Amino acid sequence: MKNIIFIGDVALDEYYKAEYFPQIKEKVGVETLPAQTGGMIANAAAVYASYTDGVEFCGVLNSGAVSKMLCEDLNASNVGTRFVMTDNRLADSKVIIILAEDEHTVFIPNINVTEIPLTDEAYYALLQADWVSSNIHEIKFLKYKEKDAHAIIKEMKANGCQFAFDLDVADFRPGEREFIKYIDYIFVNEIGFENLNKELDDEMGIHSLFASGAKLLVKTLAENGVEIIQAGKTIAISGHTVDVVDVTGAGDTFCSTFVYMLSKTDDYQLAGEFANYAAARSVMGLGARYGAAGIKEVLQFIKEQGGDTEKFALQIDNGA
Repeated sequence: MKNIIFIGDVALDEYYKAEYFPQIKEKVGVETLPAQTGGMIANAAAVYASYTDGVEFCGVLNSGAVSKMLCEDLNASNVGTRFVMTDNRLADSKVIIILAEDEHTVFIPNINVTEIPLTDEAYYALLQADWVSSNIHEIKFLKYKEKDAHAIIKEMKANGCQFAFDLDVADFRPGEREFIKYIDYIFVNEIGFENLNKELDDEMGIHSLFASGAKLLVKTLAENGVEIIQAGKTIAISGHTVDVVDVTGAGDTFCSTFVYMLSKTDDYQLAGEFANYAAARSVMGLGARYGAAGIKEVLQFIKEQGGDTEKFALQIDNGA
């Protein structure tokens, strides 16, 4: 894989822990935990960068102290930020995460992004990208002079770029559904799979994705593993039992690791198994970036789980 660019969000995750999640109008005391750097796409970029060099992040932030810290943290994770645009009309990028009842509930404030205004350098870098990892909520804001996101993406695809999108719960907003046709590799969780099926029901559900050019649909099932769906074939991969500290970023870790493995193998099962191990390991520590551990740590975790490390190590060492 020559060039991969992650397009999307980076944020400061403010953590709070509660004994239980409150009902509407109820008050509950919470414990303030250390804030962590996060953001779905930035997390994925950091995970990928822990495996290899040459990772770039593209997005838009204000020029304040929080933004500076977020970019410095990405740089420290070996993620380039030269394609982060500045818009001082935006609020600080923060997320509120409540840990309660062995789950996490996430509140994402709208910082009022209306466009990601690409510089000449960023635009031409995108045209040369081999892969882009993003989601529809973010990539729709791309703008270069008179060109909107659709025009830019079409140019990129004409140049051979492949797109891996994490649709998460697939909560499409007005105008977002039409971006589905550009995606080569689609990732959703259980809720997202149901929502996607409903959204596409008038076109024979998920089967229409493959007719429009999608290569793969990956459904993550948390502790129950993952299903890798192709046209006419499904690969089921079992989950792993671990001590859960924080599930934030597990999906980001899985998606990014899977995309990384696609640069090493065309064996979807092998890629899914390795990514599944990486995601399971990622929930054992606090913060979405706990998954950005690197190959050696994931292989060590696989060994501790009684898995076959040799088949992964051999492919990673000898992969393209």
